[in-house]
Amino acid sequence: MGPPVPDGVVKAAQGALEPAVPVVLPSPSAAKETTLDKINSLVVNSVVSLLSKFTEQINNQTLHFFRLNELKKKRANKCNHC
Repeated sequence: MGPPVPDGVVKAAQGALEPAVPVVLPSPSAAKETTLDKINSLVVNSVVSLLSKFTEQINNQTLHFFRLNELKKKRANKCNHC
């Protein structure tokens, strides 16, 4: 008789085991779409990351500029009160 066969598997000719549900292989066009989707997502992620870094740099420079202006004003006020 042989070893027990797991669920979802049937015995084929000469005792070979085959899945009860046929395996559907993806078409080549589906593989191309998947590759294009991966490439597109990488490009989008890269662009978003670069824009985020650029925005962060602008914010940092703006904050630095305003801090310098505030320091200059405080120094000027201190000198005027001397």
